[in-house]
Amino acid sequence: MIIPIFIVGMPRSGTTLVQSIVGTNNEVGIIPETHIFNLGKEIFKPYLSLRELLISNFRIYRQCRKIGIKVIIFKDFRKLIIGFDKVMSKKFINSKFYVEKTPLHLLYVDQIREVLPHARFIFVRRNINDNIQSYLKLNSKWNKSLLESTKLSAEIRWLRDNYLIINQFRNDDSVIISYDNLVDPTTTTKTIQKLERFLGIPLSSDKRSLQESAKKVVLKDESWKVNNLNSGVIPKRKNNYQNKNVIANFKALLELLEK
Repeated sequence: MIIPIFIVGMPRSGTTLVQSIVGTNNEVGIIPETHIFNLGKEIFKPYLSLRELLISNFRIYRQCRKIGIKVIIFKDFRKLIIGFDKVMSKKFINSKFYVEKTPLHLLYVDQIREVLPHARFIFVRRNINDNIQSYLKLNSKWNKSLLESTKLSAEIRWLRDNYLIINQFRNDDSVIISYDNLVDPTTTTKTIQKLERFLGIPLSSDKRSLQESAKKVVLKDESWKVNNLNSGVIPKRKNNYQNKNVIANFKALLELLEK
């Protein structure tokens, strides 16, 4: 049985870099972000019209074509997850793992666990300052609304996503990876070894291996990812974002995450 690996976290927390590192092993099948479960989120409604179901299926049809996987047809969320797993398992039939990396799928971890109990989860987190700075910088490329582009909205998003990471983490099927540790030269090796122990396979931080892996997960219209991955494991950027009140309010959460 091919084991699904779901990499989730707040956008701009380092999920693409983690996916690229995991993809350096040839036993792992990787593809670009699918957004599959988020595109089908309407089927959570208690009463779903035929029109809404068709629209959800059409969205997923377009996304499947875009990322190069077989089209999935579904009528409820369980069948969507099962269908996705079948498509990915068939695509990577000779692999030990396949990786699905969409940050927003953090919202659907419980549903995925229920349907795919053999799945594994890699939760990626990043310090609030750098994460929010990077998130706000790219909002214009993501066509976010004016409300979603505010610092307060980004802070709330960071708090929500990191709260979900804490509550959804389980020792038997998941691991939490710190982006800050991953890009810090003094802790890069230790962090990659943590991933290796969790998956039971060797991984690489070699620049060439990372770039080859990144080519499989970055689409042509995702230029911001290409820039970040061109030099392999990148050094930490200087932080230009500060909000002392918010940082103080999140201190307890940060301390809990550091454990």
